[in-house]
Amino acid sequence: MLKLMMLSVLKRTNNPVTFWLLENFLSPDFKNSVPVLQAEFGMDIRLITYKWPNWLRRQTEKQRIIWGYKILFLDVLFPLGVEKIIYVDADQVVRADLNELWTMDLQGKAYGYTPFCDSRNVGFQFWRQGYWKDHLRGRPYHISALYVVDLKIVIFIPGHLYERMLKLMMLSVLKRTNNPVTFWLLENFLSPDFKNSVPVLQAEFGMDIRLITYKWPNWLRRQTEKQHIWRRNQLGQNYSYYINC
Repeated sequence: MLKLMMLSVLKRTNNPVTFWLLENFLSPDFKNSVPVLQAEFGMDIRLITYKWPNWLRRQTEKQRIIWGYKILFLDVLFPLGVEKIIYVDADQVVRADLNELWTMDLQGKAYGYTPFCDSRNVGFQFWRQGYWKDHLRGRPYHISALYVVDLKIVIFIPGHLYERMLKLMMLSVLKRTNNPVTFWLLENFLSPDFKNSVPVLQAEFGMDIRLITYKWPNWLRRQTEKQHIWRRNQLGQNYSYYINC
């Protein structure tokens, strides 16, 4: 299926195309066929990989692992010189020139998703009922099988990946509980962008969010500095850590 998708892209797209393939999910047979595809069809194929971080809860289902790679790890998958990508699922057949999506004006946004074609009410459509119906509120459902990403905007500054994971966690809690939930967040560690998004989260998802400020006690700061000096002399580097009092 992956080869068919790649051939359909080459057939419909007039501009040069570079295929970035996740090596983690390629079979040995496909990897061996890469030189043949490059020689026979002139494909520019690059293999990329990234080890699932230890601090992020590991997924066991293959589909969820792929979702993690194509959404959460975009800032570390590609070389810094890559400014934009178009993600295409391996089982898709491209029927139009992808340059239309590539040159689309995203108006400062990081992602450009395609709305799901729902002109025909055929078969089971999960977004028309239950959770998704309430969440979308009449807006179109966008699929992640084909979308464009502006990596210049996606590249996270320190803290933004944590905040994205924080939002996902909060939404997951709301989805799985029927009881009222209050989220108490330490304002000290939140970026201005996240603080500005709090009213949106409260209005759109009905979240009860309280921002609290914590002042680090002087005696603990002194202990931290001593511990930090000892650690730095041992390891020769600066890093963050927690102290259990």
